[in-house]
Amino acid sequence: LDQQGMEIPYTILELVDQTQYVLNQGNILNPSKKIYIPNKVYKAKIALESSNLPGLGYNQLTLDLNGSTHKKIKQKSTNVIENTYYTITVNKNGSLDILDKKSNVIYKNQAIIEDNGDDGDSFNYSPPVNDLIVYSTDFSPTITIKESDIVSMVCIDFEMLVPKNLQERSQRKCTTLLPITLNLTIKKDSPVIDFSLQVDNTLVDSHRVCVSLDTSIASKFSTADHQFGVIKRPVLFEKEMSLWEQNKNSWSEQPIAIETCQTFVTLSDENKGVAVVPKGVREYEIIGDDYSIIRLTIFRTYGFMGKENLMYRPGRASGETTIKTPDAQCHKYMTYSFSVFYYPESFNSSNVAELAKQILSPVQVYQIADFLNSRLIFTLSDVDKTLPVTFSMMETSGDLILSVIKKAEERPGYILRFYNGKYKQISHSTIKFKNKIKLAEKVNLQEHCLDNIDIF
Repeated sequence: LDQQGMEIPYTILELVDQTQYVLNQGNILNPSKKIYIPNKVYKAKIALESSNLPGLGYNQLTLDLNGSTHKKIKQKSTNVIENTYYTITVNKNGSLDILDKKSNVIYKNQAIIEDNGDDGDSFNYSPPVNDLIVYSTDFSPTITIKESDIVSMVCIDFEMLVPKNLQERSQRKCTTLLPITLNLTIKKDSPVIDFSLQVDNTLVDSHRVCVSLDTSIASKFSTADHQFGVIKRPVLFEKEMSLWEQNKNSWSEQPIAIETCQTFVTLSDENKGVAVVPKGVREYEIIGDDYSIIRLTIFRTYGFMGKENLMYRPGRASGETTIKTPDAQCHKYMTYSFSVFYYPESFNSSNVAELAKQILSPVQVYQIADFLNSRLIFTLSDVDKTLPVTFSMMETSGDLILSVIKKAEERPGYILRFYNGKYKQISHSTIKFKNKIKLAEKVNLQEHCLDNIDIF
């Protein structure tokens, strides 16, 4: 139940029985206090519907054991899931066709996994002279789809065969298993599609794994963010590449357009756009005949720190010497996450930077309980409930994005740092505080006062 007593639907995503472990512990810190002892104890991961969480605040939810708002998750026999924003079709080869309901545009060939060779080092990616790219669509994955009333999940298991090392790649041999699982989740009323990728990389050397999303938006520039701002970058350095082609020997490195971002990269036109929000490696490249595909680097592995005669960096090593780094081959199980969303307007008309910030700032949850999953039944004295069941320290209106709120370093007060998430467009915000404030100042990054701000 929420703070008004309204029911909140939820779905159990994971359930682990810990009855034996918890209830057989005999240590009770406060034996005089009567606590509820269940017959079964589970560690559960749940998804629950939003309860209008206030900014810089909290809501208190209550577990009512007399009722049930559980929405069971069930396996689905069809290959289509949908929510308020999307209809997603999972193709037999594991690619996705995504209908953006707001713009009525279908985006085909989404979330294709690419594996190619990496002949670079810890400083630079560089492809092998004789590379071989292996695509997830070359295989027939196992597809499992589950859904409830509030969440839908797709699990796509690939058994990809790839070259074991650079030598096999140059010989165009694919002898080694690279198991990859791609999971995606959509929520009832959310425009965000969450992905996670698990890979068993124990057998493959010197390669790079990427995920590509075809936006069908022919582009000369990509839009991404950097520290406290937005930048447009050319998808190809035409002038520099032309000069490089004329005299490669005079260049230290090839002027490639593999770029980085802070929280998002997007391709857009006046009517629509696709944004990718990485949660691990923040590196991307815009590829395709018309430069319409966002290729996100998931991970790369290599065997050296510093290496000579790379295709992208001929001649010198990147450091003073070449050092073998066998651990950088990452022979282990790894998990990576990223999110994608599609929007039906131009970049500046959409809240791309704000939504990316929300994606990367997950809600913090605390559950109060009479006992914990530990070696103690950890009972405490009752605490007087003096705080309201819902609270917000402040709220903003406008289109500036809150980056951080922190204690001032050398004096009383708090620092609120905002930035503009639009491209070459002035943004404004009004800040409304719960309690009356004494003083407001505009400060620089050193927290030195630049000007006083009027308080209304």
